[in-house]
Amino acid sequence: MRIKRVALASEPIILIALLAIVVGASFYTMVQSTSANVKSLYVLTLVETGSNYYGPGVPPQPRYFVLGPDGLASSADIRLPAHRLIELIIISYDQGNTTPFEAKYANVSGTVGGVVTLINGTSASGLVMAASSEIPAKWERNVTGVPVGWVDHTFTITQKGGYINIPVVAGFTEIAYLYLNQTGNFAWGCMCPCGYPAMTTPGWMMGTITVY
Repeated sequence: MRIKRVALASEPIILIALLAIVVGASFYTMVQSTSANVKSLYVLTLVETGSNYYGPGVPPQPRYFVLGPDGLASSADIRLPAHRLIELIIISYDQGNTTPFEAKYANVSGTVGGVVTLINGTSASGLVMAASSEIPAKWERNVTGVPVGWVDHTFTITQKGGYINIPVVAGFTEIAYLYLNQTGNFAWGCMCPCGYPAMTTPGWMMGTITVY
């Protein structure tokens, strides 16, 4: 009878131990899954500013920078992974607008869902979505394009058989998701006549995307 009592007394301990193992395994799986999801998303943040010193006798020029762990870096050669979801964030500190070379560059192209998330700017930095705007007033919305007159710059990647295009509104923050399924070197640039020599200088308003 003593043996049976010992067995019965030990059962709660065994159950608690088993429960701890199951909970621990579940937590480990959850953490690993979360880590994998975080690793699967590649984030590229670009900062566009409008009044950068280029050189003697040259008026202020617009420029794209890559925001990295050590601050702003050159956008001359941007390295991005292939076959991986990329979150592209573009933060504009520019003002005004420049009509794109072609009206099609006011439309979003090549992103997931064909949209970009447009986050409202402030009156200090340019346009504000108002009730009378062509795009309904809202602090944040997904759009497939913007009015041509609102385009200040674009971030356009030329690929084989197509292109990725994001119209940039001055003073706004924009977020897009995309995949790059072709490896190699591709040109990126702004499809607006926004300034020379910035338009033809790598790391200013044009450069290379290296997909690895």
